[in-house]
Amino acid sequence: CLKVAELSILQRLAVNNKTASWVHAPGGDVRVYINELIGRTVYFLGDLDKRLTWISNKLIKKGDTVLDIGANVGIMSLLFSKNAGINGRVIAFEPHPRIYNDLDAAIKKNQTSNITAYQLGLGSVPGEFVLNVPHSNLGLGSLIRSSTENCDQYIVQVETLDKIIDDSKIKKIDFMKIDVEGFEYNVLKGA
Repeated sequence: CLKVAELSILQRLAVNNKTASWVHAPGGDVRVYINELIGRTVYFLGDLDKRLTWISNKLIKKGDTVLDIGANVGIMSLLFSKNAGINGRVIAFEPHPRIYNDLDAAIKKNQTSNITAYQLGLGSVPGEFVLNVPHSNLGLGSLIRSSTENCDQYIVQVETLDKIIDDSKIKKIDFMKIDVEGFEYNVLKGA
């Protein structure tokens, strides 16, 4: 889906549209901005990654506990929630302040009661980190890489997954998605 959304014609259609739009994704409604890649992908194609959607539908069962690390606007968190059902649990992590607000809005709009969202990054040690976010794709925000294009920088809180698991009294994890733009190893070191 991302490849299609990168087509120049779709980019030209969306480049000046900086307003938020609610669109339907496989798990529910999400708020996106079509002038950036992830928003444009879901807006025009209705899904972000059909392979991940298919895998999630096959592997996540009712009652599962699922982690969505790098949740973005909640596209996958909502699908995970739907698949895990009311007796399941989804714990979502998104450090970017604006994207976290969109994630929180999607959880509320879809009246999803089994998602707990944290405005945090996860890493090998707790602390404050700089999140570099390119203007064209908010989903490429990275705690370790900087972009060659114009970026916004945010100071974000990072915690270890071990601490979150202990604090949340999580007994087992059935499925985990990690999409943190090169920081995956650090997430695993903190787990």
